Amino acid sequence: MREASKGRTVTDTDSHAFFVLTNLTPTRRRPRHSITPMMVFQKLCNRIVVLTIVLLSAFNVNAKWQQAFCYRGSWSAWEYGYGKISHYEDESGNILNTSGGQPYFRFEITNYVPPTKKELKEHLKTGESFEYYGIVEYCVNDDYPTAEAFARADRFVIPNPRIDETPTVLRQTTCKIKIQPYKKLPANYNIFFDNVGVAINISGMTFNGQNKHTRVGRVVANIAQTIFLFPIGIGSWWWNPVRTYDER
Repeated sequence: MREASKGRTVTDTDSHAFFVLTNLTPTRRRPRHSITPMMVFQKLCNRIVVLTIVLLSAFNVNAKWQQAFCYRGSWSAWEYGYGKISHYEDESGNILNTSGGQPYFRFEITNYVPPTKKELKEHLKTGESFEYYGIVEYCVNDDYPTAEAFARADRFVIPNPRIDETPTVLRQTTCKIKIQPYKKLPANYNIFFDNVGVAINISGMTFNGQNKHTRVGRVVANIAQTIFLFPIGIGSWWWNPVRTYDER
């Protein structure tokens, strides 16, 4: 015989009977939920939506340009531009337009010749900017009659015929244009004219004529569109009443 925990004796027969009764007790089993095709379809849709959001956030081809102003040697902080931006296909400059398509700032390098691969590597190594000369056009009005006036205020003069009390004048002058070193396409332009400077940063933007960037954007857009529209097509077929007639 064995000693029990509380001091009373337990025979081998009692122990054997307790063991048998314990094993005869029915065990509870977790109910098994049947997996239906609808549940699989819902999980697939959730994963596709998450993947689509990740792709669209990772490949943003419609970024906004940034601008800054230099007044008496002091640069302002970067700010996002207003309106729309156009780009010369030969990378020689940009045009800033209002939402209605009216230009309010433009610069272009005269007789621009793209640098060679060797020059690109040298400037990337030394950090020296490319220097060019060209023309610049900008707007002035009575509130900001000079380039120094709007550069000091860290803003462009943007024409708006609906609310302007005085006419806006478009001026043109020569300028020095510096482009910071780059690997494939220029992104940061510094334009100096009339004792002020304007910086335009188009990093992450895609324009017509930039085939390398445009093709990547199209491929990503096509993939995202296919992934997003596939579950919609499957869902429309799944709930379409005509499908029952097709099965006959």
